[in-house]
Amino acid sequence: MASHGSEKTTPLPRGWTTRVKSALIQSVSLAATALTLAHGRASASRNPRRRLAAELDRANTEIALLKEELAIKDDRWSRLPS
Repeated sequence: MASHGSEKTTPLPRGWTTRVKSALIQSVSLAATALTLAHGRASASRNPRRRLAAELDRANTEIALLKEELAIKDDRWSRLPS
C-alpha cells in the first residue's frame, strides 16, 4: 500500500512499444477473467470445502480492496490543509 505522500507506480521499460504495453494489459485482463471464472465455479460447487474456500478468497479480496481504498482516502486527507 502507498504511504502518506507517496505514489505507487510500476515503471515500464522505456523501449516497450504500444503493442507490447497493450498485450500486457490484455494478458492481465485475461488472467483476471480466468480467476473470476474459477472463483465462480468454485462458489457454485457442491463441495462445501470448495465453496467455503471461494467465499474466504472473495472476503480476503474485498478486505484488500478496502485497505487500498482506505490508504487512498488517508493520502487525500493528508494533503488537505488543517
